Amino acid sequence: GEFSMAKFIIDAGHGLHTLGKRSHDGSLREFQFNKPVADLVKKGLLEYVGTEVIFAHDPDGSTDVSLDARTDLAKKHKDALAFVSIHANAGVSSASGIETFHHDTKASAVSKALAKVVQANLIQETGLKNRGVKSDNFHVLRETPMPAILLECGFMTNAGDLEKLKSVAHRQAC
Repeated sequence: GEFSMAKFIIDAGHGLHTLGKRSHDGSLREFQFNKPVADLVKKGLLEYVGTEVIFAHDPDGSTDVSLDARTDLAKKHKDALAFVSIHANAGVSSASGIETFHHDTKASAVSKALAKVVQANLIQETGLKNRGVKSDNFHVLRETPMPAILLECGFMTNAGDLEKLKSVAHRQAC
C-alpha cells in the first residue's frame, strides 16, 4: 500500500502574554511551561520514521492564536491522528495534580482511550496526584475532527506543583 505520514497536531495552549495565565507570584507564565513541553513532544514524535508534527500555537508565543484558528488548522489537517493540547492548570491553592480531558464526540472512544493512556503515563512519569480522566466541552476538543485530548500537567496555583512546572525534569517527564 501507499505510505502515509503519521501526522500529529500539538497545541501549547495560550500565548506568552495571555492575561491571567500565570502563577500568582508571576514567576511562571503558562506558555513558559506549555511551549517547552510541546517542543519535547515534537522532538520525541519525530524520532519515529514517517511522523509529522504541526503546531497549533505561535512558536514564540507572541501571538495568542485564537481557539477558532487552532481548530481551523485541525480541520485543514483532518487526516492527523490526534490533536493534543498542553496546559498548566489553575485553581485553589490546595488543588494539585494532573488531569487529562476528552470530549464526548464521534471520536470519543479513541479520544478517551488516548486520554487514559496519556494520563496513566503522566502520573507514572511525574509522581503527581492523579486527578483522573475527564470529559469536558472545551472548544479545542469539541471542534477538532480527529481524536483530541487536553492535558493539565499540574497547578500553577499550588506551590509544590509550581516548582515542578518550572523544572526541566518535570517538563521532560510530561
